[in-house]
Amino acid sequence: MHWEMLVPLGAIFAVILGVWGGLSAVAEKQSRASDRLDRIMQATSASRSDPATLMRKQDKFHEQVAKAAATLSKPLKPTNEAELGKLRLKMLNAGFRAESAVAVFLGIKFTCLIVALAITVPTLYSRYGFTRTGITYMVLGSAVGFYLPGLVLGSIKRKRSE
Repeated sequence: MHWEMLVPLGAIFAVILGVWGGLSAVAEKQSRASDRLDRIMQATSASRSDPATLMRKQDKFHEQVAKAAATLSKPLKPTNEAELGKLRLKMLNAGFRAESAVAVFLGIKFTCLIVALAITVPTLYSRYGFTRTGITYMVLGSAVGFYLPGLVLGSIKRKRSE
């Protein structure tokens, strides 16, 4: 098999998996009535669970996310304190006050860039190849993935200031 056949098949496979995952997520949602019934039936078991235990689980999850975000955000971390201060201020204005908020934001930004690359490169390669037009579209698609978290952060900041 040649790349001319593998790349479109890979792109189609990725789209099929995405559609299947989306449909599975929608199809498995319970109705409000059955959700309420489950909560009523599990009320006795929920009352037994200790709030301190739930907080520890939540803290452990936050620590794991912060570790992963710190690793992913290293390539994008600002080099000087002025840029880091500007980013912290943006995060504070948007309502993210955790100490690891900047690292998590930069990790999300890097992940969105990688996902955008993973989607745009095979899709556009199958259509344009590595021509000037194809590379331009690949760069533009990746830029959308890179700048999207910043746009979402700005939107959250605007909504909070209204």
